[in-house]
Order: sequence, then C-alpha cells, then structure tokens
Amino acid sequence: MSLSSTLRNQRLAQGLKQSDISSLIGGITRQAVTNWESGISVPTDAHLVNLSEILSLDIDGLRQMASEATDWKSFSDAGMAARAPKIDPVYESRPASVSSGDFDGFAKSIIKNIKGLFKK
Repeated sequence: MSLSSTLRNQRLAQGLKQSDISSLIGGITRQAVTNWESGISVPTDAHLVNLSEILSLDIDGLRQMASEATDWKSFSDAGMAARAPKIDPVYESRPASVSSGDFDGFAKSIIKNIKGLFKK
C-alpha cells in the first residue's frame, strides 16, 4: 500500500478529518494533508513522526513508504537529461545568419539586462 492511501485510510478509520490532522500536528494547513493523501507531496520526517503517533502507525514503515514515494520524483542530472527536450526551440529558431556564438552572447546580454531591472 502507498503512503498516501495508508495515511488516508488510517485517518478515516479513526474518524478524523484532514483539518483535525493539521490541527493536531500544528503549523501545517489542511491542504498539506490533502497533498500528502493525494501523493502530490510527502511529509517531512518530523511530520511523519507526528503522523505515526496520531494515526498509530509504525514510523519505520512510514519512512519506508515515504522513501518509495519520492524515488520517482528524483531530479538527478541523468533523470533531468532524459526528460529534457531534445531541441531548444528558442535557440533553434535563431536566424541562419546568426552564428551560435553570436546568439549565446546576445541571449546572455538580454538576461543580464533583465536581471539589472530587478536589482533595485
């Protein structure tokens, strides 16, 4: 069973609402609990400890499920490279008369000027 479904099922079994969980943990919103139960995000280790106490769940089991839930979310360089577009549409749309070196310098100058606008 996944972390998200375990949290939801145990909360419902104890007759608690998501807002009850957020109040019992303190410092989090009901939306955070919704995100945990839908698998959008994973609780921090401190929140897992609180959840294990509130929901009478084994902390080691929760930590294992949290680890498994975040495996697919890793953003390693290799993982990002695999998901990255193969062509940069902006770079590839440069006029044929503009060399790649010219384009890189031009792009860097635009970025520098934009950043300068926000320094004040």
